[in-house]
Amino acid sequence: MAQPLTRDSFSLRSDRLGLADFLIINAVAGAPDGYSKNIALLRTGGGSTIAPLFDLATGLAYESEDVDRRMALSMGSKRQISRVFRKQWDRAAVVLGIDSDVLISRVTGVA
Repeated sequence: MAQPLTRDSFSLRSDRLGLADFLIINAVAGAPDGYSKNIALLRTGGGSTIAPLFDLATGLAYESEDVDRRMALSMGSKRQISRVFRKQWDRAAVVLGIDSDVLISRVTGVA
């Protein structure tokens, strides 16, 4: 039987989508510095949530020979964005606990 939706379940879904957005934006922006240390919690009187992105810098503006284009966090065991395909996004969706089609829709929207 499905669990009843509570404020906590909405918050958890929102946080999972926030983590997905962190991964998507770093991948699309070519930001190799998207380490987990760049994820923060925003604490309020009502609880905690994933904070907006910060410390985001692209490597796309630099010559590719001079820049390590690997992502800090792997996606479906791939760290080179040129090797990330639908299969890797699907694996990321499983890890994040969100529907794969929802993640792909967000990737498409950002890209």
